[in-house]
Amino acid sequence: MTKENAIEKLKLLISESTNNQGVALYNSTITILENNPTKETLKNLYRNYSGYLARGEFSKLEYDTLLEIIKFIDCESR
Repeated sequence: MTKENAIEKLKLLISESTNNQGVALYNSTITILENNPTKETLKNLYRNYSGYLARGEFSKLEYDTLLEIIKFIDCESR
C-alpha cells in the first residue's frame, strides 16, 4: 500500500464512520501522513491504532480497513 492509498482508505472510513472518535483519529492520521512523519511519529500512531482497534466496535469494512492501515503504518515505521 502506498501513502496515497492509505489516505484514500482513511477518507472512505471518514465518510462511512458514525464514530466521532474514529473520525478524529482518521483525520489526524491523514494530516500526519501528508506531512512526511518521522519513524517515531509512525510508531506512536501504530500504538494509537492498536489500542483503538482493541477497544472499539467496527463494521467489517472498517475493521478490515483498519487492519490494512495498521499494517501500512507498521511497515513504514521500520
